[in-house]
Amino acid sequence: MQQPIVSNYIKRFFILFCGLAIMAVGVTFSIKATLGISPISCFPYVLNQVFGIFTVGQFTTAMHVFFVLLQIPLLRRDFSIKHVLQLAVAVVFGTMIDVSLFIFADIAPSSYLQQFFFLSLSIILLSFGIFLEVKANVLFVAGEGLVKAISSTFSIDFGKVKVFFDSFLVLISLIVGLGFNHQVIGVREGTILAALFVGAIVKILGQYIHFLDNFVSIKTSNERRSTKAVQTILPYSEE
Repeated sequence: MQQPIVSNYIKRFFILFCGLAIMAVGVTFSIKATLGISPISCFPYVLNQVFGIFTVGQFTTAMHVFFVLLQIPLLRRDFSIKHVLQLAVAVVFGTMIDVSLFIFADIAPSSYLQQFFFLSLSIILLSFGIFLEVKANVLFVAGEGLVKAISSTFSIDFGKVKVFFDSFLVLISLIVGLGFNHQVIGVREGTILAALFVGAIVKILGQYIHFLDNFVSIKTSNERRSTKAVQTILPYSEE
């Protein structure tokens, strides 16, 4: 009985890994497009451009670690091992971003049309990566975890907290860019488009793509309860 469950979770972690890798490429293409970075990745990019001490991936990891730490006073006794494991997700995701930036270092769009192509591709990849993260249903990135913690602690709708959270990250990015470099960095039309379309595309993917359902099928009542609990974390879950 235990072997199928273990095998199922191995599959889910594999899907999560693939989702994080695809999201990392999406972040890379948004950087290469130079038309604005998605809200969750905008701040690490700005920090890298302004200070240059660490890579984009390292700043991303540091930011997500900070998000995990913020969840401790919010959740208190409800802070558990699944929240601690967000640290591992942060390290993996940050490393993947740096690897992806290295692999695609030579990409340099020379026209607005090419820039928009890579921006569009980045939005699609980010959406599909998040879709896989939701489908894996085992762990989640710390940004979403912090939003969920705020939502549950103060009984505020997840969607409202998410919008405020993303807006706050963009605002901080603007302040840091203007304050240190006297210019807007990483925030452009692509930032707005990502905020508008990524969640919507994930919902569409959840409604129409079901080829992984059997691959990560849920076998036990405990897993069903776990699924319902995790699905409250992300607003674009398909169930």
